[in-house]
Amino acid sequence: METTVANPPLNAMQIHFLQSLRFVKTDEMFQDLKQVISDYYFKKMEDETDKWWDENEMTNEKLDEMFANSHYRAHHK
Repeated sequence: METTVANPPLNAMQIHFLQSLRFVKTDEMFQDLKQVISDYYFKKMEDETDKWWDENEMTNEKLDEMFANSHYRAHHK
């Protein structure tokens, strides 16, 4: 039996974003938009990483120690 999950309706911000896509007329414009969105999410991730680093009073030495004691290291065959 196949189970389907209903998608929630779009909110006003999502609808506005989708409507703005009608102005994207060329592949170049599309690629530019993709880059802007990618840069936005990269910046958000970088900000959160910096916040975590500061809140945990991290140093390179502490990070090296975390990885050295980590059980998440890749095991090579």
